[in-house]
Amino acid sequence: AFILFPIAIYNALHYLIGKIVLPASTPFLMGLKKNYANDIRGIFAANLQQNWKVKRFTVEVDGNKIDAMIIGLAETLTNSKRWVLNSGGNGEFYEHKFFDRAFQSFLTHMEANAIVFNYPGVGASQGGPDRKTMVKAYQAMLTILEDKANGFGATEIVSLGHSIGGGVQGDALKTHPIKNDIKYVLIKHKTFSSLSAAAAAITKINFVYHLIKFFGWNLDSVESSRKLNVPEIIIQTAKTDEEMILERADQVENDGIIPDNSSLAKELLNAPDLIKHREKKLFIGVPDGHNNILTIRSLEFAKKVIQLLR
Repeated sequence: AFILFPIAIYNALHYLIGKIVLPASTPFLMGLKKNYANDIRGIFAANLQQNWKVKRFTVEVDGNKIDAMIIGLAETLTNSKRWVLNSGGNGEFYEHKFFDRAFQSFLTHMEANAIVFNYPGVGASQGGPDRKTMVKAYQAMLTILEDKANGFGATEIVSLGHSIGGGVQGDALKTHPIKNDIKYVLIKHKTFSSLSAAAAAITKINFVYHLIKFFGWNLDSVESSRKLNVPEIIIQTAKTDEEMILERADQVENDGIIPDNSSLAKELLNAPDLIKHREKKLFIGVPDGHNNILTIRSLEFAKKVIQLLR
């Protein structure tokens, strides 16, 4: 009991912090109904455009079924080996992508299919909010895309991580091996350097930095960005009236959620000597706030991504 009680307390606090970090796991915290995700799927199914195809599937991770979906146009699902893997923000459900015109436009211009999934405890995904399971769920989806025998055998993978999704992507790629016969582009959209740094900056309480780390919630975007030898696009709110290439850290701005001094873009631009493969990093500044996703010029952006895949 002396040993198990502190472990139980630690796990309980990890879970409770997770409910704050991942509010989509508790819909009422967001003012949503309990069956919100199911309702959205029903609305979408009734209004599915003929040229868009979807297919739900589940993957077991740590004993929990993770709910996911394939989205694509009929012609790309038949012919394309180019896939987008989306890891969303902490208040997102993959069901939001049904009505995300910017995301659909991006897939269309990319001539790509997509996998979207809900984190454990979100929507129909089982389990509770847990950092390790979130990371493993991402790795499971990536493995399905890469697997030529039992998966989709993708030859090109574009990993799109928004907000906390960029942290999940970063943590996952610390240990997930990059395949030599697959071309990758990583997109981190308005994400943080680390969750602990962002939480401390948002609350203005330094102790929160250590609290997040101690209870196992410190998702990190920096380490894999520094080391991975694959093209990466980092998008962040900037002091600009239009889309621009970021060249200096002082161009980065608070996006309304993530303060500029805890953003991944500012962290890396402040220390370009620490980026092993700097020539493969593209920093893009946009004028809009945190929750505006992929509002950049979709055709031109898709062309940039395709160019990086070559």
